[in-house]
Amino acid sequence: PDDWQLWEYWIAGFAQTLESRGFIPGFMANTDSSVNADFDRCFGRFAEVDPGTAGRCLIWATAPRAEEPEAFAPYCPSVLTPDQVALWQTDSLQYGNFTVAESWMRDETLLEKLW
Repeated sequence: PDDWQLWEYWIAGFAQTLESRGFIPGFMANTDSSVNADFDRCFGRFAEVDPGTAGRCLIWATAPRAEEPEAFAPYCPSVLTPDQVALWQTDSLQYGNFTVAESWMRDETLLEKLW
């Protein structure tokens, strides 16, 4: 297989394995396809092949960066809409020696899935 197929197989295998063991699969990815189309393309292919599992995956978008966003508006893979993205990392904050990802959550019920 070519490089694209390896990534597609990895995404599918990762999500299907986690789900088969009782976990909710998820991906944190650069969702800006103008900068990096890899995740968009590979997740899109996975969604075509296994829409059930792909639809249950949590997506944590890292684009676009926004210091004070007015609304929940992350970039998303082309097979999804922004309301299907669970988390959006908007910025990074520095606290002493620690860098913390500032993230928005689409729906607070997501906390039940994370713990």
